[in-house]
Amino acid sequence: MKKTHITLAAVAALATAVAVHLRRKLTFNLSLN
Repeated sequence: MKKTHITLAAVAALATAVAVHLRRKLTFNLSLN
């Protein structure tokens, strides 16, 4: 149970990091245009 909870937390953190990265990349591309 704890292992599953930790895994879900890690996946959520990874998804958040990816979302932030994509948002920054998109903003950077828009600022170039």
